[in-house]
Amino acid sequence: MALNEPQAWCKISQEVFPLYEVESIRDNVLCVETNIDPLINALRNFDKSNSDGLSIRLQRRPVANEGPESSKKNRSMAVLSLIYTEHVSMASSRSYSFKIPVKVLKAEIDQGIVEPQLTHAEVLMKLDRDILPLFRRIERYKRSGYICVTGTNRGRLELSIEEDSRKVQLSWKEFLQVQQLEGETQQQSQFSTQDQDMPHSVLIKLKDWRLGAKLTELCYKVVMIISENHALVLHCILNEDETAEVTYYIGGKIQDQE
Repeated sequence: MALNEPQAWCKISQEVFPLYEVESIRDNVLCVETNIDPLINALRNFDKSNSDGLSIRLQRRPVANEGPESSKKNRSMAVLSLIYTEHVSMASSRSYSFKIPVKVLKAEIDQGIVEPQLTHAEVLMKLDRDILPLFRRIERYKRSGYICVTGTNRGRLELSIEEDSRKVQLSWKEFLQVQQLEGETQQQSQFSTQDQDMPHSVLIKLKDWRLGAKLTELCYKVVMIISENHALVLHCILNEDETAEVTYYIGGKIQDQE
């Protein structure tokens, strides 16, 4: 897995939606591309409103005086409509509609959009919510470009930053719960204590780490993975029902241990 820029993959279960309908000639799969800012703004407005339901619809974008050529050209253009009703008082309500331009992607394009795959992980540990103050301490370091994240299979976590010719090391006071990827449980159980104490590190951009740290504050459960594929991964469960999750992939470079 090689990443030039971090990637965030969000998955929402169909169970979240009281009504869920998708029809497409491509096995009922639709892939669209849009500017994320207006989508986030619309969702934030809904979240702040006194409303009990949000309708999301993919619709063809209307074009005035559309001829044969323009019809073919605009076939991939559509709008994502977000509609909800806010209850202003017991006797009145107000309806809102946001129309966000989107582009329906062709099969050959969206087939190239593939989530990064992890074939192995040196360290896979569950992060406690108590660890958030440790992450917030990183905010004070502004001039460093990178942060080194180190973990062991006993559950030790350490963060290292070099700034102004000074190396700062922050470590969690307790051992975190370590998990295994499917198929690795037997192999991991054969590790000696020395093997479990072996550190595995990855160097990543500090700005990417900060975004991931903020993401963990919003999550119900978080698992951190240090992969031999030169990456740090945060797998975040957003709610107790586990119907929504975000996987945040950060590319980096595994550091050699002395």
